[in-house]
Amino acid sequence: MRKIFIAFALLLSGCGSTHVMTKEQVDAMFERRYEGIKQEDVKKSAMNVLVLADGDDFKFSEFGDGFSASHSSTLLPGQGTVWNFRVREDGGVVIAKLEALSQNNYSSGRLAGGSALFDLFWQRLDYLVGKKSDWTTCDEQEAKKDKDPNLWGHIEALCFIEMKDMVPSPDLVRR
Repeated sequence: MRKIFIAFALLLSGCGSTHVMTKEQVDAMFERRYEGIKQEDVKKSAMNVLVLADGDDFKFSEFGDGFSASHSSTLLPGQGTVWNFRVREDGGVVIAKLEALSQNNYSSGRLAGGSALFDLFWQRLDYLVGKKSDWTTCDEQEAKKDKDPNLWGHIEALCFIEMKDMVPSPDLVRR
């Protein structure tokens, strides 16, 4: 019980170390480019990444070039994540930008997770748009994070214990 309390205390406090990143690493964390894929397909697939993480527990607000999605924890009242996703086309290339912000009863607007969370989101999106052949599970991402010093931070915004973490059916994958 004490270990669970300590884990929740660390989660709530936002404990973490500072990570120095190059401009290229920062750009890769927040942005991806897709050639040969329609802007609407990228947007819809990004929404499906979140729906697969926790079904209808995400509340979506769509707008022309993107969406905002919020998710509140049922186990940790007052805790949640807001995802902002935008796409635009530039010279036949779709540019997708992602932001994930933590929200709680005390503060909001702090970056949710770290590079490991964003990497997981992009890997899953790449799979859904047909650029990657396999779906990355939460366990696989944790194992990858343990081996790669460039992957840091928690991935709970997609993989918390209360989340459904579903694997997509073949009809959701663009081929």
